[in-house]
Amino acid sequence: MKKTLIITDLTQMPVGNEVCVVGIDDAGNCIRPVCKGGFLKKYLYNPSGRIVIRPRAKVEFDLHPASCQQPHIEDMIFTLSSVKGKGLCNDKEWEGVLKLSSYVSVSDIFDGFLQERSWVKTGAKTRSIGTVSGATIINVKLTTNCAFR
Repeated sequence: MKKTLIITDLTQMPVGNEVCVVGIDDAGNCIRPVCKGGFLKKYLYNPSGRIVIRPRAKVEFDLHPASCQQPHIEDMIFTLSSVKGKGLCNDKEWEGVLKLSSYVSVSDIFDGFLQERSWVKTGAKTRSIGTVSGATIINVKLTTNCAFR
C-alpha cells in the first residue's frame, strides 16, 4: 500500500553502512520502513544524488507488512523503487507530527514493558520506538566497553 510518511528520525546504526528511518503516517502511526539487506545510507538519495529521506521530509513508500519479532511492531517492508520525495513539511505540520508522536516518559512509550528502566524484552507486545517531549536528564552513565547487539 502506498503511504506518505513524515520522517521524524534518522539514526546511524552502530555497525556498517545502515541507517534506521522512522516516520509518521497521516493517521499518526509510527512506521519504520525496512528492506531486505538493511536500509543502506545510499537509499536516502534519489538517482540524481539529491537527499530525499531526512527528518521533516514527506516521503511516499509502497509498504507491506513485515514478519518481525515483537516489539518491532512498527516495521514495514518497502520496495526501493517505490520511494518518492514529496517535499518538506512546514513548521506547523512538523510541530504537529512531533506532538502527535511524543510521550511524557520513556516508560509511557513502552506501555509498562520497560525493564530496569532501560530495555524491553523480546516478544513484548508494545512499540519499539517513541519520542519523549519535555524530558529532563538527571543522570548520565558512560561506559567504555559497550557491545551493540
